[in-house]
Amino acid sequence: HGGIVRGEFVEHFAATLPRFGVGLAISMALGILTGILIGASKLVEALFRDTLLVLLALPAIIWAFLTQMWFGLGDDAVVITTVLSAFPFAAVNVVEGVQAIPRDLRRMSTAFGVSRYRRLRHLQLPALTGYVFAGLRFAVIVGWNAVLLAEWFSASAGVGWRSRYWYDANRYKGFVAWVVIFIVFIVLVDRLVLVRLQRRAFRWRDAQLSAIQRKAEEVDLGVKGA
Repeated sequence: HGGIVRGEFVEHFAATLPRFGVGLAISMALGILTGILIGASKLVEALFRDTLLVLLALPAIIWAFLTQMWFGLGDDAVVITTVLSAFPFAAVNVVEGVQAIPRDLRRMSTAFGVSRYRRLRHLQLPALTGYVFAGLRFAVIVGWNAVLLAEWFSASAGVGWRSRYWYDANRYKGFVAWVVIFIVFIVLVDRLVLVRLQRRAFRWRDAQLSAIQRKAEEVDLGVKGA
């Protein structure tokens, strides 16, 4: 059959997606928390920023090797590889978002005694939305790549393991088919899910921009009429 076997897609994708979902969720939670702490505190930034940059520079294949040695075969190695690979990208984007908040607004909220909860909810989180979505996109791409590599070394089912199976069997069709599925999945997730979520998250900003544009057009027409 040259590497094409019917009925494998659902079985192996069903094994990969939960690992990827759990790893991505943990990555985003840790990334947002770490990014807020590093971005809001000079002490935390001095202690952990360089460590974060080191984690950012390490490729996913290194984590795939290490987790396979630490945890052996199984889901744990795959999930932890995904977390270690994707989490730094989410955290770095959140750090940039926190530090991009105007200093005057932060000083004003401190001067007026605004609680930490209200500052987080009404100042930091709205300002971080764009950076969080940028981090999410990076985390999805890097995390999916990490899942493939981790399954290549540490799993007995899944997209990565099946790709390796056909690679070791020297079956070009099977290997390329799983790689194509791997790429198509990322494109569909980005265009059909992430883009729509981003539009929904920024619908308030788009409405404001539309109102500003309408006012600008009215002023422009008024000036021309005068």
